[in-house]
Amino acid sequence: MKKRVKGFLAIIISFLLSLQLVPQELLVVYATEYTVSGETKDISTDMSGDTYVIMGSGATVNVTSTGKVDGITIKTPDSYTVRTVLNVSSGGTVGVVSAAIDSEIYSSGTISTLTSEGSVSLSGGTVGSLTMAGGSLTVSGSVQVADATLSIPVSGDGTLNVNGSLVYNSTSEGTGTIGVQKNTTITSVRDLYVLCNGYEFLIPAGASGLTVGDMYGYSISANSLSFDTQKMGYTQIASKTFTITNTKTEDIDVYTTSIGTNYNVVVSIAGTSASLEEFSIGAGESATISVTPKTGLAEGSYSESIQFDIMGELNTVSLDFKVEGKMQGKGTASMSDYYYGAKVGNPVIASETNGVGNKTVQYKAYNAADSAYTNTVPTEVGDYTMRVVFAETATYNAVTVTDNFSVIYLPIPSNPYSLQGTKGNNNFYTTAVKLVPAEGYLVATELNGEYKEELIYSSSTYSEEIYFMNIETGAKTDALLISNMLIDTYYPSIADVEEGETYYVDDMEVWVRDANLKTVTLNEEDASLLGNSALLELTSNGGTTNYSIEATDYAGNKTTITFALASEWTKTGLVPSGTSVRLISGESYKLGSGSWTVSGDSTTYSGGNNFYVNSEGDFTFTQQ
Repeated sequence: MKKRVKGFLAIIISFLLSLQLVPQELLVVYATEYTVSGETKDISTDMSGDTYVIMGSGATVNVTSTGKVDGITIKTPDSYTVRTVLNVSSGGTVGVVSAAIDSEIYSSGTISTLTSEGSVSLSGGTVGSLTMAGGSLTVSGSVQVADATLSIPVSGDGTLNVNGSLVYNSTSEGTGTIGVQKNTTITSVRDLYVLCNGYEFLIPAGASGLTVGDMYGYSISANSLSFDTQKMGYTQIASKTFTITNTKTEDIDVYTTSIGTNYNVVVSIAGTSASLEEFSIGAGESATISVTPKTGLAEGSYSESIQFDIMGELNTVSLDFKVEGKMQGKGTASMSDYYYGAKVGNPVIASETNGVGNKTVQYKAYNAADSAYTNTVPTEVGDYTMRVVFAETATYNAVTVTDNFSVIYLPIPSNPYSLQGTKGNNNFYTTAVKLVPAEGYLVATELNGEYKEELIYSSSTYSEEIYFMNIETGAKTDALLISNMLIDTYYPSIADVEEGETYYVDDMEVWVRDANLKTVTLNEEDASLLGNSALLELTSNGGTTNYSIEATDYAGNKTTITFALASEWTKTGLVPSGTSVRLISGESYKLGSGSWTVSGDSTTYSGGNNFYVNSEGDFTFTQQ
């Protein structure tokens, strides 16, 4: 390192200054100059006091945490071509740094003025005035800068915090973050995003001397709200409002960071509700914040606040409210209707004032005197009233609430049952009928009787009440009337005759009976009915007469019997003399000995022989 004494030069300049002949840029004059080239030099002591360092090619200067120097100039005074490196450690201090060549500057310390066309890496510390005419600027951590003029973008993962003025002449935006104070003046040739108070703001291209405060601003109409003192038991209190107004040209975002726990807060913008947690106010608009103390607060003072984060600035509006004396308790109780036979309903009981740990629940018939209240939960169908008394507490008076409810029958299912049996005519069943309830139900003939999976009916039922019970819940329905279930399982009876028999009598009475007798035919001829019966008077007609009786009831049950009546003489086939007899074609008959005549015929016939007739008919034979 070479040391050069500039005392004589300083004397000359002092003389020129006295004559006011020296330009402003020459007013910084150092008494002592150090030159470093092609070597490494550590500055770890206080070298301030008109001292500066000239760095040539290949020079490395390390300003340690205890080092101080008035100025450092990076240039190429000799033939070295190796890049120069300046390191300013945290705690190190340099007055003026000027780098007119491509060089490397690393700093986490303090530099009063930094002008560079080379590579600059800032990892903290402060810079009074930063001018980057070329090269590169990398920022890590947080770097504080009073004024910055940048012709290159900022790169790195840190933040360059400018708090005086920023001139941004680069046509591109780097990966690094530029932070500014609200009143930092900004000039930019392009759209530029800057960070202010933790929020990102867009500075438009062409901005000249513009501040974030020029674009974004607001006012709050009040910093405190006080409410009238209330007595315990108050039910409502008038709201109070204040406004937040956007006084600039760009939208602002408002974040509510804290509100009092004992106040209700509502936000509206232009008459439309907005989210209290976060809302945006347009240019020239105002947000109205309505604040109301919550009801039911206990005795005491409620001094709280609402805090808003607006453009990274914390704003507080204080709230004050006082409650005196004991309040009226409040409570709610409700009992839903429940079904007869099912599990008794559970009342829903709540009291945010008195609590539910000490309460009395009682019941009475609806409209009965209050003296009728008991602890018994109703189970019979009817209308009732439930009364709940919340006991007095240290803060709240006792409170009584009531609710009306009913025990009701379970609604009868839309298709309550099905009938299983053989259907006949005229809505009759001709077999026993099985009544099966809808799925999920049992059925009984008495409300509190035995509930079964089915009911069996063997005879007609003209009026009977049945009930249904939900299997899962036990709930029961009111009575359902069953009427005119017609059942006839019996066939009509034909007395005293059997199928295919021949009865050797000249006359016979036959009764036909049925509870629902509809028709009786005798040899396909309708017979007269006597109510639910018919009397048939039959004859052998002096010979053999075949009969067919068919009886039908209204259910469609039918009985048919065929039989014959025959005179005694037909047993031997010997025709009697002088009596009208009925002879049937195909049957063999015999006349006694001697001569015979037959009515209607003059022919005389010899007896003792068998004979036949061509067709059935009545004949009278006479023995001569």
